[in-house]
Amino acid sequence: MIPAGELLLVAGAFALYAFDAGRLLYADEFMLEGRGNRWRARDGAAVLVSGRRPLLPDLLRPWRALLPVSVERLACERVPPGNDTRHFLAALRPFGRRATVLLMLFFPGLPLVLRTFGTGAELLAWMVAVYAVIGSIAWRLWRYRHVLELPTAAVTSLALECALCAPFAINIVRKLSGRIERVRLHDARRVFGEEGHRRLRRAAAHRIDDMLSYLPPDGATVGRLGEQRARLQLEAAP
Repeated sequence: MIPAGELLLVAGAFALYAFDAGRLLYADEFMLEGRGNRWRARDGAAVLVSGRRPLLPDLLRPWRALLPVSVERLACERVPPGNDTRHFLAALRPFGRRATVLLMLFFPGLPLVLRTFGTGAELLAWMVAVYAVIGSIAWRLWRYRHVLELPTAAVTSLALECALCAPFAINIVRKLSGRIERVRLHDARRVFGEEGHRRLRRAAAHRIDDMLSYLPPDGATVGRLGEQRARLQLEAAP
């Protein structure tokens, strides 16, 4: 059996991982979660935290990208400057593999090491393995910084964050995919396919309807949301 102090170490690592994975969404936001070539919309909880909706992604699948979507900007014709979104998503895949390795090293790797060997040299070997993966993540951040649209300061910040709090490194795919709100409706079919485009429209319409249910009917925001809703209906046609 794992001693209480070492059990607290495992629980603390999991709590840090879960805390860092969580997101707080504004009223007009939701997330698109990638599952291979398929995408699904993820909305926040009904309860509000500081006026925002908390979202906890699937903690057992850290390799899935989470793209933020704003219904206020979804129908904009102007795409944020940068690389092709498909190239960006392809560059995330190697980070997904490393995130999976880290997840296995922490859970169940860490409790197995502590239960079987205690805090001896084997735990030191476990730490070397963890930081070897984190070093690989830092190297790839630098190597692919242009495709990932990362300035040098952001590369340094992410690398330090992962090194100083190793459980945070499990979320590297979520950190990278959540940095830029890049999803646009007119580009969605090309990036996400027909099914992804349909799910994006449906999730955006649901978010708009939810906002319209509590906003004053004579506000300027209601007019903009109505225009966005009409655009979603037009986009339903191929």
